[in-house]
Amino acid sequence: MTLKSDPRHAAGLGLVAVSVLFFSFVGIFTRGVEAGAWEVIFWRGLAAAGFTLVYITVRGEPMAELRG
Repeated sequence: MTLKSDPRHAAGLGLVAVSVLFFSFVGIFTRGVEAGAWEVIFWRGLAAAGFTLVYITVRGEPMAELRG
């Protein structure tokens, strides 16, 4: 296996590493939350929408991305 020098490959590896860290702490936070299932689903969806909008904005033109 050869190492790739593509910056997108390095960024992808970094994003996967960060997601592993976030997912490893999910159990701790989930047990600490005293909320119903629908409330948890709502906040997860809201957070996912927010992170997606930030990602689209950082990538370039948000309106062109949303139209596409």
